[in-house]
Amino acid sequence: MEFLVQKIGMSRTIDANSTPVTLLKVLQAKVCQLENGKALVAYAMHKKHNKAIEGQQKKYQLSKEFNHFATLKASQQKELGDLDLSALETLKRVKASFKTKGRGFAGVMKRWNFQGGP
Repeated sequence: MEFLVQKIGMSRTIDANSTPVTLLKVLQAKVCQLENGKALVAYAMHKKHNKAIEGQQKKYQLSKEFNHFATLKASQQKELGDLDLSALETLKRVKASFKTKGRGFAGVMKRWNFQGGP
């Protein structure tokens, strides 16, 4: 099962050996469509939306806050509505993969591949 998460930050466990941990927040999401083990999921992000997204919101009867869509593997999800988070209740470790690697603050030469002059 896949979930949409947002990285909050880093911390560590408080025991004999300090283990670094990543703090994740599971985003609120609604399943709009189920098909062949995949789910079309709408989730909320703090960005403006356009008329194409408004059409999808009307089609799936979503509120204005759900303005982004993603396709996820959904092996345990059986019905439309809120994403089923029961699979996360018993887990202690989660394998996570992210789209981008954080690079911190980068200058224009590194960020946009500008060259240094003539």
